[in-house]
Amino acid sequence: MKHKFEAGTPACPVACKYCFITEHDARRELWNTNPIAGLNRASTFINVTPWIADSPEEQERFYRFPFEILKGDFAGFTAVTDPFWPKLDRFLWHFLETVSPIAKLVTCVTKWPIKREVMRKLAKVPNFFLVVGITGNHPSVEKITVRQHLETLALAKEEGVPALPISHPYIAGLSDLSFLPELHRLGYREFDVKGLRYCDERMRSWMPADSRTRYVGREDEE
Repeated sequence: MKHKFEAGTPACPVACKYCFITEHDARRELWNTNPIAGLNRASTFINVTPWIADSPEEQERFYRFPFEILKGDFAGFTAVTDPFWPKLDRFLWHFLETVSPIAKLVTCVTKWPIKREVMRKLAKVPNFFLVVGITGNHPSVEKITVRQHLETLALAKEEGVPALPISHPYIAGLSDLSFLPELHRLGYREFDVKGLRYCDERMRSWMPADSRTRYVGREDEE
């Protein structure tokens, strides 16, 4: 069965309303070619689609991928959905068990609440680094709350998993970073901020008018 990313496709369980993977015309066209490896600046992400569990063809492509080419690389698991979505569990752990011994670093960028038993498994993965997207955006914009992200980051500290909190995207006039003192209390001394990639008319349903004025252009313009 063929699948395509269409505008509004539920391609990720977090379902952030600002996500541009399925909304951005050029990026949607790219992902519909179904690449298994995606270059993201200095990192190589091994991508699995949300429907890989139902596609023997995609599973074969994933398992037959020459992971040895990632030796010495910064490598991540899937940039097209959340890596900790439970339906992707076996593919995530195959990636980590295969790539972590040879990579300089393996990473997952997530907004998914991570359970303690999963965090304990991550603590045993060599060269693993967790990136947690804690944006300060309202639950009406993204499903996972700031409190859940703080719990994930606290758990990472408790279980000894190196982690970086990142506000991505920071949306002018909308994102609330009042959780920063709590991050400091948890022992985090570094925090990354990335801005919104683009803004167009489809965002009127959730972005305040005052915030929209901060952004110009659409598609590939920022």
